[in-house]
Amino acid sequence: MSLLPNILRLLLLLLTPLWLSLAAQGLGLRWSLPTVLSDWLHLEKTVDPATLPPPGWRESGYLAANPDVAAAVRDGRMSSGYTHYLQSGRAENRPGGFPTASAPVPAPPPAPVPAPPPVLPSPRTTASVEPPPASPAAAPLPKPRPDAQPDPALPPPRPVPSPVPEAAASPKPAATVPAAHVARIRTGNSDGAVRIILDLDRAPRFEPPVRRPDGSLAVTLPGTEWRATPSGRLPATEFTYRVESTGASSRLIVKGPKPLAPKAIAALPPDEERGHRLVIDAVAATPVQGKPARP
Repeated sequence: MSLLPNILRLLLLLLTPLWLSLAAQGLGLRWSLPTVLSDWLHLEKTVDPATLPPPGWRESGYLAANPDVAAAVRDGRMSSGYTHYLQSGRAENRPGGFPTASAPVPAPPPAPVPAPPPVLPSPRTTASVEPPPASPAAAPLPKPRPDAQPDPALPPPRPVPSPVPEAAASPKPAATVPAAHVARIRTGNSDGAVRIILDLDRAPRFEPPVRRPDGSLAVTLPGTEWRATPSGRLPATEFTYRVESTGASSRLIVKGPKPLAPKAIAALPPDEERGHRLVIDAVAATPVQGKPARP
């Protein structure tokens, strides 16, 4: 006798969704059990921030103005009316979504730009500077040999002027002045000195002789081209010479077993059978006072 009420209660519970659906249709409401389950499943899904509607969006107005979109949302083929608007409704000018003109879709935030790696300073290299070799002990120069070529017509050369700064002592020759050419290098007799004579085709341009740390003597000839033998031994002496070309200039370097110091330099004009000449006198270098000479 108590089984019948339980069966009636079970039937009532099973038929409740059907009765509710019939009542909603009779009242003009769009409600059904599949729709409720579909909406509940859609709520459980993860919402994409890009599909969230902006302020002013009217979801109900868009679905009411577009019945096909509303049917797609009910059937689960479309998550919302705004999603349909993003995909195709905006291009089709579907009405009802916004009160006035279509609102622009907010652009996604820009991707962060990675910071550039820091620039590390390059390691500095320490170069060791070797001190210049010490000058050997000064000794008297060898006497001129009997076969040396004397030049008795040479007047006494003028003293060597004091050295000047390099910037002022190396003026560039004018473009209109032709270059001088050294045709020959020879030696001459001089008391207690080595006399070097350069034969040129024009008046020479020269800088004061400079004593180098290695004991050699250097004479720079601006605007001068060297056409004689560029290196060799000075006639009738134990000294050697070589020439360095630096652009439009030449540099004569004289070196021997004894360190040299400049004594005098002079430019001579043509005289009878001799042309332009540059005379350089050098003597043995004396050690600095207070510093004994090294053996």
